[in-house]
Amino acid sequence: MYDSSKVAFSWNGVAAASMADGEWINWDVTNDEVTSYVGTRGEGGNVYSPDKRCTITVTLQEDSPTNIAWDSFRLAGVEGPALCRDRSSTAQVAFAEKAMVTKQPAMSRSRDKPVKVWVFTAPFCKITPLAV
Repeated sequence: MYDSSKVAFSWNGVAAASMADGEWINWDVTNDEVTSYVGTRGEGGNVYSPDKRCTITVTLQEDSPTNIAWDSFRLAGVEGPALCRDRSSTAQVAFAEKAMVTKQPAMSRSRDKPVKVWVFTAPFCKITPLAV
């Protein structure tokens, strides 16, 4: 069972605060880990990809104090560690040593509470089970 109090994300040592409602984090490994192939004579196999890139999307409320810190890192072109810990029943940890903001979060207005969507990219990411 999902418990938001047991999920934490930080980038460059600054923890995410005031997360948006709904899905506030998505950690997506960009490419397939294995690609299969078949030759002209029917022979085949699997090839492991060395590409371990990922895209991390974090949605915060616009008034989150985290936005100010992360924006200063973005403006300075900082590349830093990203960490997501989930100590709920899914018990996973995800880590990227060199994550960077992909682009400036968009500004939007609606009747709903405004949010900022942060998109990070990293050249190497790892998602592993965590001992609870």
